[in-house]
Amino acid sequence: MNRFAALVFTFFFSACATGPRTDLRHPSAAGIAELLGPGESLLADGLPGNEEDRAVLEFHERLDLENAANVLKLASGGSSCYLKVKGPDARYPAGAFLTENEATHTETEVAAYQIARWLGVSDTFGPGRPYEAGPRVAAAYAKLIRDAIAANALSCSRLNADVILKRLKQRPDGITGIYKPFGPRPFDCDDLNGGTFSANGGTVSTPNPNAQLHAYLKASGPQPDERPINLECIRKEMGSTKRSARLSDLSRQLSSIYLVDALTGQWDRFSGGNLQVVEVGADSYRFVSYDNGGADITGEWIFTEKLQLGVLERFDPKVLVRLEALQRELSPTLMTSLGVRAEHQAAFAKRLDAVLKHIASLRKRYGRGISFAG
Repeated sequence: MNRFAALVFTFFFSACATGPRTDLRHPSAAGIAELLGPGESLLADGLPGNEEDRAVLEFHERLDLENAANVLKLASGGSSCYLKVKGPDARYPAGAFLTENEATHTETEVAAYQIARWLGVSDTFGPGRPYEAGPRVAAAYAKLIRDAIAANALSCSRLNADVILKRLKQRPDGITGIYKPFGPRPFDCDDLNGGTFSANGGTVSTPNPNAQLHAYLKASGPQPDERPINLECIRKEMGSTKRSARLSDLSRQLSSIYLVDALTGQWDRFSGGNLQVVEVGADSYRFVSYDNGGADITGEWIFTEKLQLGVLERFDPKVLVRLEALQRELSPTLMTSLGVRAEHQAAFAKRLDAVLKHIASLRKRYGRGISFAG
């Protein structure tokens, strides 16, 4: 979790430390030092980030999937038909290329990571970035899908496969998508999943309000302490009875994931396999959010109320400061930098406002109970 030095956030337009403050809303301005934590800085794309975020940006600058050194395979498992890539890059030797389909909204894959960077919690989110693939990738993609269909070995959704094939036929010279370098191997943690909720012709999977960790996300609930805990999914998926993590850290990680989910209209978090943990060192673990494509910024608010805000009432106070700063500085230029498409920016601004009103209502009722202590 990133740490911040102060609770004041300002923007001023400048390419360096000096210069006229002519545009207070430009995201590439150099003026957010008051909220940057240790190891954070303003990166080349104008958003805050740590050294890992910087490495991701630099990796994308040199990424070339047209290079035959990148081995492409069709991913197995799940409904999304995407390419697994094994390449020559020493730091990020493997990753995934995904394009828009019924199971993956590339906009929210990018936006979740960019928003997390703004909030200072990017270490919890998989780094999706836009990528324009060329004819080599397009041809390989189409062939891999067709071969899998012919061999009756297609493991992803046939509907999604057909959507991608149609798009590739229309544009054989390339395809627009995103690239996600793989991080540490994730393990599914479905302990927090609940039942289902239906409204307005749609049905979503919901969190379990009685799950152990969710009690610490309620403003009226106990504050999480520093004691180490070993979740059932750690014992089941990792096969470890000794690996543990601090309750306070896990609670903050979940809070940040659910907050970003609310801002992006995530509807698929609790369907299974989309809330995960990774190993940290030899004996610990943490929550991560690698799959952020099951979301819709323009989605109906009633689902956000039921899924995320139904259990999310406590926040990292430093994250709240940056969330409030996001609304103050919000502009079309900034939203574009966050990965939000122009046609969805009004909906995103509305979501942000609704989330902050939810928090204001909680603060009025519970006071300091809405913030993690310490």
